[in-house]
Amino acid sequence: LYREESIAGKGVGCIASTNIRKGSLVLREVPALFTPNWKRNITDQDVRRSTEAIIRAFLDMSEEEQDIYMKLYNCYDNPTWYNNNSMKKHLELVMHATNNMTFAGISKARAWRVWSIYLTNAFNNGVCLNMSRFNHSCRSNADHFWNDDTNTRDVRAVRKIQKGEEITLNYIPGSNTRAERQAKLKENFNFDCNCEACNSTK
Repeated sequence: LYREESIAGKGVGCIASTNIRKGSLVLREVPALFTPNWKRNITDQDVRRSTEAIIRAFLDMSEEEQDIYMKLYNCYDNPTWYNNNSMKKHLELVMHATNNMTFAGISKARAWRVWSIYLTNAFNNGVCLNMSRFNHSCRSNADHFWNDDTNTRDVRAVRKIQKGEEITLNYIPGSNTRAERQAKLKENFNFDCNCEACNSTK
């Protein structure tokens, strides 16, 4: 139903290769990196436990999956993260908690990169390699949810999507004003949204 391709200003995105009807299943995916329900913990013990689980899950992936994973967007690759107090504080927390940790079969530098990619791309059930390629829009044309019947994360069209149109997801559903959306996206994903909604609303 879609193909991946480079999109100016967005990196890789997903383009509809055919017309997609509202309600159609666009993607059904088992997370390649299935991890505990964790995003931002507080204590050193929590961070160490979660980091160990993330690295173990990464090392259990095939080499091909690891290669795809390491090419996913990493919000810490954007040098402007230095100006993001939330990201700086969380990085300091993780580095302090994991400073004396070692992992068999992976360097500390690579382990920290695995963690930062996880933080950028994970939902409650881990990282989905294919779904992570869908870019954000505050007025998205698709939505995602966890399917308990199949133990997969599903993506469905929420309106008709035309052939050649980018398929997008809303990373921060529930945020109403432009200022709220921009602040949350900057804090959590370190990018400025220029979607149709943000360019037309205040």
